Amino acid sequence: MTLFKVKAATESGKVVYKDLEALDREELGRMLSKEGLYPLKVSDASSFAGRLRKGGSGRAKKDRSAFLAFNKGFISLLKSGMPVIECLETLTDTVSKGALSMALPEVITEVRGGSSLSVAMSTRPDVFTTLYTASISAGERTGDLIPSLESFVQYQKRVEALRKKVVSAVTYPAILFSLSFLAVAVLLIFVVPSIAAAFSSPDVELHVLSRALFALSFFIRDNIIILVILFVVFIFLARMLLSRASVIESFDNIKLRLPLLGGIFQGYSSSKFARTLAMVLTSGVNMITALQMSSGVLGNQVLEGRLKGVIKSASEGGNVGDAMSEAKILPELAEKMFSVGEKSANLENVLLEMAEYLEEELDHKVALLSDMIEPALMIIMGIVIATIIVFTYMPMFQLGSAY
Repeated sequence: MTLFKVKAATESGKVVYKDLEALDREELGRMLSKEGLYPLKVSDASSFAGRLRKGGSGRAKKDRSAFLAFNKGFISLLKSGMPVIECLETLTDTVSKGALSMALPEVITEVRGGSSLSVAMSTRPDVFTTLYTASISAGERTGDLIPSLESFVQYQKRVEALRKKVVSAVTYPAILFSLSFLAVAVLLIFVVPSIAAAFSSPDVELHVLSRALFALSFFIRDNIIILVILFVVFIFLARMLLSRASVIESFDNIKLRLPLLGGIFQGYSSSKFARTLAMVLTSGVNMITALQMSSGVLGNQVLEGRLKGVIKSASEGGNVGDAMSEAKILPELAEKMFSVGEKSANLENVLLEMAEYLEEELDHKVALLSDMIEPALMIIMGIVIATIIVFTYMPMFQLGSAY
């Protein structure tokens, strides 16, 4: 079953908003027809997956920052006692460009027309995610938007902080590798050929490894433009290949099976999933819909496929905790915590504790990996550079020993 958000019109011309579950859009059309509704806009709640993969609102880093600033301003204005519409109008003047600046006037128009804030925002899922509108809806039910907005801001900050930790952990090794690769390229393209020219005489007998190194350096230097073009074509083809669902799934499966790295990938996905699921459940959404909405943060097609099996089992009346354990989506201890939280009817709090535990484990594994990769990379690249230097100057050593 898929959750759809529907904007439809009645025969009298009234616009209504509904959240409906259906197998596909064809069945959804039949359901709406029976109710005498004419669909105006239909969005798949599962598309929330793609937006969360890209970071909350599915926008670039600059838009994520703008959205966070918008929410902080919204909270401050609400605390001052300003009505919701006036808050939005004030914030519209502060957001100068981007999708958010275009969406806010539309939301204000919808609210003035009688729609609730959550429904109005749901018409722009490209800006306001399903999770965000669910948080707003929860605040509307309690009559106080501030706690819901503060919870969402805290959630957004924690997820962004987690993402930055993982990114920063791989940034230094990537820079180190790039600089080492550049140093090797400079040696092979500029230094080695100039030295090799001094030993081009047929009277000089070169070591086989020196001849191989000189031949490689001359080949790279003479064909550098072709090699660069081939590299660009390779990157282009690789990106095209990695856009295919079957390739992405295979790649995601490999990532989970890698030693140490597999645990980091699963821990990162699981911590985001646990925190998001807690947020959605706190908003008052039922378990099945909450699982559907949270699936996108896993960022791994293999794990998402396993979660679909859990959702199917739960839809048929199965126990969610048991299904999660069988699916192996979460690390072993996290699976047990999930089952305990479900049985104790305290799943939201247990999920938050689980997220904290997984983030601590992730910090430890990332630090361990960083401590292992950096010296290993320096040793490997040092050996490569030293080998090039030795085989480049080996003919000099040979000549020196000959005299």
